[in-house]
Formats: sequence, structure tokens, C-alpha cells
Amino acid sequence: ADAVRMALSSPFSLLVGGAGTGKTTALRAINEAAAEIGLPVEMMALSGRAALRIREATGAQARTIAGFLMLAQQDRLDLQAPPLI
Repeated sequence: ADAVRMALSSPFSLLVGGAGTGKTTALRAINEAAAEIGLPVEMMALSGRAALRIREATGAQARTIAGFLMLAQQDRLDLQAPPLI
């Protein structure tokens, strides 16, 4: 619940934790809550494999940090767009 509140009330949130701490559950809840209020969510991970796991777990777009930065540098990010879920 704390992770969901943090993510919905901050322009930038970082969700970290060891295996089995509930990160995937928190990401699902964050995406569901954000979609209900029309808040865009950009999920990033260090590796492509981790981004794929996030996509599979949430059904929402996730990308690598490098991919996000590349899109931002090319001015191809619309952070005001509605959520992709």
C-alpha cells in the first residue's frame, strides 16, 4: 500500500526490493490505480529481461532505462499520454 501511495503522489518513484518482497504485486496495483485516475506510468528496468518480466506481469509497457533515455533524447516520449493499459 505504501508503494502505491508513493507512486501515485510523486512524479518519480523507485521500487526496489529483494526476491519475494512483492514488487510485482505492487507494480500491478500501481498500474491499476493509475489507470483508474488517468495517470500515465512509465516503467523502466536495468535489463531487457527485467523489462520483459515487468511487461508480462503487468500487461503494460516497460522498457530499459537506456531505451527510455534514448527516446527522451530524441524527444519521442509523451509523458502526458494516457496509460498504455
